[in-house]
Amino acid sequence: MKATVGQMIIGGLLFAAVVWFARMHDFSGVHPSSLPRAGWAGALGVAWVAMTALLARDKRDSVATADAAVATPPDAILVIHASQTGFASDVAVRTAELLPAAVVSSICAT
Repeated sequence: MKATVGQMIIGGLLFAAVVWFARMHDFSGVHPSSLPRAGWAGALGVAWVAMTALLARDKRDSVATADAAVATPPDAILVIHASQTGFASDVAVRTAELLPAAVVSSICAT
């Protein structure tokens, strides 16, 4: 929720910057585009927004389904990661494999 609000604030600031810079520009030599070109550009923009919303919704649904499918025992140690390249996923898997052995050895040592 906070990210959405932040993105909306940034979008509003960017829009304000566009308006501010547009007021400084001399549009006397600019010819407006034809209605069909503007219509196609608008349709492309609307299609992009619709696709983005659809893909984001599908991803949230699949994550919620995956989370619901995993039954976590009460004594489980969760390893949380975030990755764009996949490296953090590999490190998290390796950490999850090593943690149970580390917990057992620390219990035996005390």
